[in-house]
This record gives sequence, C-alpha cells and structure tokens, in this order.
Amino acid sequence: MLRNNIIIGLACLAATAALSAPPKKALKSAKGELILPNPNVLRYAGRPFINALADFYWIQTSHALGVAIRPEDYMHVYHYGDLVTRLDPDFCYAYQFVGQAIPINTGGLHGWKNVDESTEIMERGLKVCPQNANERLLLSFNYSHFYKRYKDAADTLAPLVGLPGTVEYIPKLVTRLYAQAGDTDMALQLAEALYETAEYEDEKEAYAARVQEIRLEQVLQAVENAQAAFLAREGRHPADVQELVSSHDLPGVPEDPFGGTIYLSEKDHRAYSSEQQKRLEISVTP
Repeated sequence: MLRNNIIIGLACLAATAALSAPPKKALKSAKGELILPNPNVLRYAGRPFINALADFYWIQTSHALGVAIRPEDYMHVYHYGDLVTRLDPDFCYAYQFVGQAIPINTGGLHGWKNVDESTEIMERGLKVCPQNANERLLLSFNYSHFYKRYKDAADTLAPLVGLPGTVEYIPKLVTRLYAQAGDTDMALQLAEALYETAEYEDEKEAYAARVQEIRLEQVLQAVENAQAAFLAREGRHPADVQELVSSHDLPGVPEDPFGGTIYLSEKDHRAYSSEQQKRLEISVTP
C-alpha cells in the first residue's frame, strides 16, 4: 500500500513538472490560457505530497509575476495562485499576494483589468484567514475604488477598529465609508464609541470632530433627499432650501451642527454647509 502511494505520488509529481514549466514554456490552450492540473485530482492523487505540490506551484506563481507584462500575463499569476490556494487553503499570504499583484491599469477606454479575479481570490482568502489585516485593507480598496461598494468596504475594515496595532487612520476611514454608503447611523454610532473609549485628549478631539461631521452629513443627505422628491414632482430643482421648507419636503429649516447655514449649490445642486465646505465622502480619482 505504501509502495503504491509512493508510485502514485511520484507519477503525480512527474505530471506536475510536465504541465508546469516556467511561464514562457507553459502548456497553453489555443486561446493562450494556461493548462493546469485539476486541483481536486491533485489533492486526491498527490495527497502524501500535497505540501510539495503547493510549494512547487507557489514558485511558479512568483515566476509568472516576474515575467508578466500584459494583462493576460498577470492572469497566469492568478491561475497559478488559484491552484496554490486550492491545494493549500490555509496559505494566507498567497491570497493577498495574488490579489494585490494582478490588477493592471491599461489606461484609455479599457481601464483596469483583472479586478474581478483579484477581488474573488481575496474574498476567499478572508474567509479562511479573517485575521489578515493587510488583506482586509486591500479588499476594502477594491470594493470602494473599483466597485463603489462603500458599505462592503466599511464592513471589511470594521473588525480592525480597536485591535492592538491598528493604524490610526482606519477608524476614521471606516466612519467615512459608512457615511459615503449612506449608513450615517452606523458611522455615528462607531464615531461616538471611539470618542468614549479614546484615551488621549487629541484622539477625543479628533473623534468629536468626526461626530459633528457625520451629523452634518446626515443633515445634508436629508436635504438632498428632499430635493430629489421636489425634482421628481415639479420637474425642476428648488431655488433654495427655503423652497423645500415651503413645499413641505423639509419639516423645517435644517440646523448646521457647525453653526453655519445649509444651502444648495447652483453648480452641482448638492447641499453644503457655509462653515464646512468639504463633504464627508471618499474622494475618487478618475
């Protein structure tokens, strides 16, 4: 029985080597896609040597990244890395390595490539390795930057808040993401909790300011919701906030937590505070 296992393992290793030469010579389909062994077959047939197989393909993953030039070359990195993580699901760094390596900005009309694959492999990785803070940061970036899924980005980062060693900008980023997603109640709840638990005076001041910013954002979003209702009914934008009050789309003149005046911009028809020109939202670079 042991001899049979050794023979099967050696045969599996030989087949692996044949199928997995360095990327320049790797076996490919007519479409240029890598032809790699089925991970389920390898896990069964190569069970005694599964760690060696995972290590072998990990070397191939690194090699593929080293020679990658075109977006499709970076997809080779994904396919090798995907195989590695199927063979060794607990290899936490592999998910992060591949996820951050393969998105490529081609510019022009085509933009970013390989983003879906990057997100997919990091989502799988986070299920296996929820303690991986770096992967949470990378996946949150994908959600917010590529998909504008701000609540998913915030939910991904939220478990890091309060953990020892968490960099100081993470709590503020989480509250900003929740506000951007429209979940200002969650953002406010988190900011108030951070304020109550802050140990140093400068931290308390920072979180107190964030609480006020979130409260202002709640007011501004309420004004914009009222404006949207007015526009849908009247077919035009209201002249100012007072017209929203007169039309009963707003119950009264909104109060600015910073003591200023809430107004509607003629330029972009958004609500702003005269005392706080910047909105609590994520700045997105085109």
